[in-house]
Amino acid sequence: MGSSGCKEIFLRVVEALRGEGYNVAALYTSILSEEEARELGDEVFLVKWVPNVSEVYRVADLLVIHGGENTVHAVAYSGRPAVGIPMQFEQQFNLEALFRHGVGIMVSRKYFSEDKLVKAVRAIFNNYEKYLKNARMLAERLPKPEGEKRGAKRLYEILLEE
Repeated sequence: MGSSGCKEIFLRVVEALRGEGYNVAALYTSILSEEEARELGDEVFLVKWVPNVSEVYRVADLLVIHGGENTVHAVAYSGRPAVGIPMQFEQQFNLEALFRHGVGIMVSRKYFSEDKLVKAVRAIFNNYEKYLKNARMLAERLPKPEGEKRGAKRLYEILLEE
């Protein structure tokens, strides 16, 4: 749930999903200390950093995110449904744009409760094929990122100039 998250909500999300029997894997960046992460127990898979979060998103069944710009792009390209809990207006705007494509459900931070989160997760899993299909269709419509290719080409051009 990103680096801009709220520790209290992060912990409530992890506990609510674990309490429902879901396998929870979470990236905790700077939200928790390593000691706090260990205290959550072995049944929750927590990591502070991953080299390519997009690869992780593609193997998850469902993502719970805040809606930062980079995260929303990664989710859109992942072809996976999501539940979004925006922490600020920009994130709400990003999530609204993403969820207009039928790929997820937003849960209000102001009125957040574990029950509302679990209801959103269940709603997606109860209609999983629909949400997954919408997410995959969105991912297929997006332009293919070629940043590495363009970067390598530009480096090559710079080297030739010298």
